[in-house]
Parts: sequence; structure tokens; C-alpha cells
Amino acid sequence: MKLYGYLSGKDDQLEEVKSVSLCFESHAEAQKFADFAEECAKKMKAWGADYDHEHFAGGELADIVIARLVAKVGESSR
Repeated sequence: MKLYGYLSGKDDQLEEVKSVSLCFESHAEAQKFADFAEECAKKMKAWGADYDHEHFAGGELADIVIARLVAKVGESSR
């Protein structure tokens, strides 16, 4: 797993980051994210290499994207 994000003031440059904090206002919001992550995992398993990515926020600010990590030649994606 690798983590990426857009830094403040650099919306056009995706950067690898070492840590991310997900902060939820309620257990319901956390459960909604957990359900989203589970659905992505199911799609990733079913679709294999055809799975690309899904957006949690549907285009809203503070969006979270779950994407397939594509390994470089000679690397493992695990």
C-alpha cells in the first residue's frame, strides 16, 4: 500500500505521503467509509486488473480515492 495526496496550494501535483489521518465526526460516518472500503475491496477482487478507482466523496472536497496500485516491472504490488 502507498499513500498519495495533494498538498495545500499544489492541487495539480499528486505527492506520496508517509501518513494520513482520517477523522470522522460520528460512528455513522466512520461506518459509511468502512462500507465504501469493503465495497471497493469486493470490486477489486471481482474485476481484477480492470478495477481502477472509486471516489468516496463523489467529487466533493476532502475526497478519498481507493485505487489499484500498479506495480512497476520487477516490483510486487503487495
